[in-house]
Amino acid sequence: MKLDRRIVGAIAAAALCAVVSTASAQALKEVKLALSFPNGAAWPYLAVAEEMGYFRDEGLKVTIINLNGASASFKAMATGQADYAFSGPAQVLNGLVAGEATKSFYTAYQGHVYQFGTPEDSPYHRIADLKGQKIGISTVAGGQYPYLLATLKNAGLTPGKDVEIAEVGRGGAAAVALEQKRIAAYSASFVDLMAIELAGIKMRRFTEGPTSTFISDSLIATKETLDKDPKTAIGLARAIAKGTVFCFENQNACWASITKAVPDNGKNPKFTKPLLRYTLELHKLGPEAKGQWGYQSPKAWEAIDDFLIDSGQLKQKVDVSQAYTNALIPEINRFDAEKVKTDARNYKLPE
Repeated sequence: MKLDRRIVGAIAAAALCAVVSTASAQALKEVKLALSFPNGAAWPYLAVAEEMGYFRDEGLKVTIINLNGASASFKAMATGQADYAFSGPAQVLNGLVAGEATKSFYTAYQGHVYQFGTPEDSPYHRIADLKGQKIGISTVAGGQYPYLLATLKNAGLTPGKDVEIAEVGRGGAAAVALEQKRIAAYSASFVDLMAIELAGIKMRRFTEGPTSTFISDSLIATKETLDKDPKTAIGLARAIAKGTVFCFENQNACWASITKAVPDNGKNPKFTKPLLRYTLELHKLGPEAKGQWGYQSPKAWEAIDDFLIDSGQLKQKVDVSQAYTNALIPEINRFDAEKVKTDARNYKLPE
């Protein structure tokens, strides 16, 4: 039987596509990324980068590791359980003191994620008012713990003497502890305080002290990883930067992408949609960044270092230039932002 040349050609083309597709899939480099709290609206760009193919465009296959706290995510990266981590400046600076050669190369959260507050109807208006009270915290393994200790010291309060710190968990457990007045105030991430407010307890946040000017979670890697393979670090951060641009351009599309990747986020839109808006507010770039996503402010790093030293959270002064680098930022930002914005505007929302 004589085969039609067009059929033969189609079969050959299909076979070639399959080979190219397989080779392309095999070429993707697997990367493990540890998060300091669960994936979802607090990390909106991750879902977008996966769905829109921004990770794939960089030759990456990213596996997310959800952990509880910045210290936990930092440890996972430092011990090789993860290649990269979203963690905080305090973890990097303390790591340097301990001899761990790690470095931040892309700051995502340009604002401070750790917050400290008390119920709006409480008599405590300043941190110093909490003397003699018990303060709840989500976990001592989280990045908020060193900041809480430093904030208390800044207000003249000594844990164990003037105040007691109790680990009470997150969400409903923390809300119940506040409602039953087992704790007078609560320290955690902004996500946790939003969860408490969703449970019906309006919170008054303490805004005093220098922490309100700090940066928060950044992409962290070992210096060895960055020296040996800067291309992968750049690709990971660039995909995240693209996802960030996408989310700022179209929050509804961003939220739809998140709910596809993390369906639980779609079950409670009254919480996750405001959370997304608040998250993006904390990602807004300041004038110093000059529009460069991931830019790391030397002033912010110095301020955090000084604050942790003054509060006893760092054993010794470190050279903060060893804690972070902006060297990769220009290459990370080398992408077509207008195309990304077009992707966001053209995203097909579910009916």
